[in-house]
Amino acid sequence: MARGGYFLEMRTRRLKLLVFDLDGTLADTRMDLAQAVNATLSTLGKTALPMEQVMSYVGDGADQLLLRSLRAAECGEKDIRDGLSGILASFLDYYGRNCLVHTHPYSGAVLLLERMPGYRKAVLTNKPLSPALRILEGLGIRRHFDLVIGGDGPHGRKPDPKGLGYILSALEVGPEQAVMIGDSLQDLHVARAAGCAFIAFLGGIGKPEILQAAKPDFSVHHLDQIPAALAKMGGGTS
Repeated sequence: MARGGYFLEMRTRRLKLLVFDLDGTLADTRMDLAQAVNATLSTLGKTALPMEQVMSYVGDGADQLLLRSLRAAECGEKDIRDGLSGILASFLDYYGRNCLVHTHPYSGAVLLLERMPGYRKAVLTNKPLSPALRILEGLGIRRHFDLVIGGDGPHGRKPDPKGLGYILSALEVGPEQAVMIGDSLQDLHVARAAGCAFIAFLGGIGKPEILQAAKPDFSVHHLDQIPAALAKMGGGTS
């Protein structure tokens, strides 16, 4: 699915950089995230939430995931306000120790990274940096990325474009030479704000119909379709 003149312009430039989202794009983290949320709720005497409900809260960082889950579990606003920092610390501690129990790469992710050495690669995630790095290392794919930017650093969170802008600057790549690949509207919006193209992965956590309606430059149902999409965008098949 192309986006008119912008797509035609992209075909005239050599693509150099692929920037990946993590949760819902490279790695299926759903079960471990849901279990960490529900373990935290259990310590507060609250009933566990269904995984799909927890997943609907993913995308804006750990604090927002937890805040939405606490409200859904009917925790009082005063209790949330007074105790959020401690509850968040407990959640992050549990998740940091258990973020690789069920988490695994999406089908085709490892092969995609290994077969595209001609591109520089980075990760831009709203997940805190520490568990993001642990997951990338645990899955054996950290070595593929020049930069990993987490949501708890100085650059803000997607859709704030500062993190993507930092990646472009640090790797000396123009926005017209970069593609953001992700499964959420946050990913699409950060790409648009930074002036990069966007490939929507429809097999992740985000709702595919919402992504499609936002008119990404290309959309794929499987990660092994990305090389063909890049070739059509002027990126070759490196």
